[in-house]
Amino acid sequence: MSDTIRASVDAILAENGVSFLASCMGETTRDNWHCDEWRITFSRGKESETFQYFTGIGHREETKEYKLTMARLKNTSPRCIARVEAEKLKKPKAPHATDVIYSLALDAQMSNGTFEDFCDNLGYDTDSRKALETYLQCQKDGERFRRIVGTVAFNALGDVVQDY
Repeated sequence: MSDTIRASVDAILAENGVSFLASCMGETTRDNWHCDEWRITFSRGKESETFQYFTGIGHREETKEYKLTMARLKNTSPRCIARVEAEKLKKPKAPHATDVIYSLALDAQMSNGTFEDFCDNLGYDTDSRKALETYLQCQKDGERFRRIVGTVAFNALGDVVQDY
């Protein structure tokens, strides 16, 4: 199913002249979460919009070197220092446009209502400045994404990714 959804997203982007680029910015830590940071750029014509996106290190790809190292360490403890070091041989895997669009569409949908509804739906405290900043950023990103892909494509993409 996800392959079908991904193909539909690719088709909608192509039909609307929108290109997608994911650039890895390296490892980072956000709120005690170790992850890979990405700069996502959607472009149409001479215009472009760039968004931050993060993937957990569990999404990394195993390299040939990693597989060979792990094969040599197959009878060692999972806590073995060599195994821990071998994890660093995995490489970040770029997100597909569908992954990013799903997040942007969900953020835009969640921020369409009031701040109080946003907090209620996501379990945030309405007295939190961080929650308000998140709400406003979701609104801003949703509008920027709608502007770069166009309203028709934005709505079509939202429909396609809702069950992703």
